Amino acid sequence: MTRDDVHAILLGWRSYEWQVQGFGMLRTYLDGPGEPRLQIWDQRLATWSNNAIHDHPWAFTSTILAGTLFNQRYEIRTVATHAPNGHTTDIIPGTRGGQLSERPVVPCDIIPQPIEVYSLGDRYRQTHREMHLTRYAQSTITLIERTEREAADIARIAWYGAPDEQPPFVNPYEAPPEITETVISDALRMWWFA
Repeated sequence: MTRDDVHAILLGWRSYEWQVQGFGMLRTYLDGPGEPRLQIWDQRLATWSNNAIHDHPWAFTSTILAGTLFNQRYEIRTVATHAPNGHTTDIIPGTRGGQLSERPVVPCDIIPQPIEVYSLGDRYRQTHREMHLTRYAQSTITLIERTEREAADIARIAWYGAPDEQPPFVNPYEAPPEITETVISDALRMWWFA
């Protein structure tokens, strides 16, 4: 996909179904409910706390089409011999998702890995079950292609602190047209000077 392709999609945004996702992104599936997914990262849409470390029940490749994305992977170790620095549990991701109440909250050590920085034209791959946290420059645009889906649609989250400090789960929801227009207009001004 070229910048011209993305530019055309953003100019014709009303032809697509857009959702707000709690990590701070506006997203649309370009081929219906499958692949690929175009994402515009916007801090005004973020509803999860900054320590919403998570994994996915699928692998993905992400291409940065505009802006800068910061990805940090984490090693999660369950511990029993010393005081942990965090906790982990399972969730169901997506629009019908939420916390799995029958799954325990497990003490763990959260070990950050070096921050990876990606900009225009860069691609990175992440395997399923790799814990990570995404940060971004305002209006960064990415294209994500998912592969190697697991049968069970279950993800993990991890957070620093006590078991009751778990970040809230916020289901993705249909983006109101005024939010969609604002986010896309800002991205166009920032990256295409429209």
